[in-house]
Amino acid sequence: MQHLLDFIHEHSLDQQLFLVVETPEGALSLTWRRSEEADGLWDVCPASGDEPGGRVHYGDLLDYLEVREVDLAALERELRAIVLMHIAVADIVLRDAKQALGPEVVQQRLYELRASASKLSAARALEETQPSLTLIQGEAVVPTARIGRLKLIRRPVSQ
Repeated sequence: MQHLLDFIHEHSLDQQLFLVVETPEGALSLTWRRSEEADGLWDVCPASGDEPGGRVHYGDLLDYLEVREVDLAALERELRAIVLMHIAVADIVLRDAKQALGPEVVQQRLYELRASASKLSAARALEETQPSLTLIQGEAVVPTARIGRLKLIRRPVSQ
């Protein structure tokens, strides 16, 4: 179910989401707002409003709710409904864009976006696997000429 929260955090166009979940002690209201100061945080408080609530990062929300014995299956159904609504809206936007701009333009843009995303993913993977600097063992290097602020360096040839 974490993948649903990840999807909502990354792709939701909504500025705010609100859910109510049941616990043995009473209902909890969950509110998520898209803002820099509350990035990834959900406000969790009793739905009655009698007690103050707290803020929980979306990566910790499921564990937090499980401890409070929330019906996680019901929560998953609600999160799925939110994601499916986003899919329906995206489909409508895509269909309308094809009508307004032409299918070739939209397909070309989608291809470019996917290619860019693929390149970014490959760059991130390469960045994670390759060190940015590598120490090469050898003798000291002596500069032999200067060109502006750059130095031309000759390496001694090993025999």
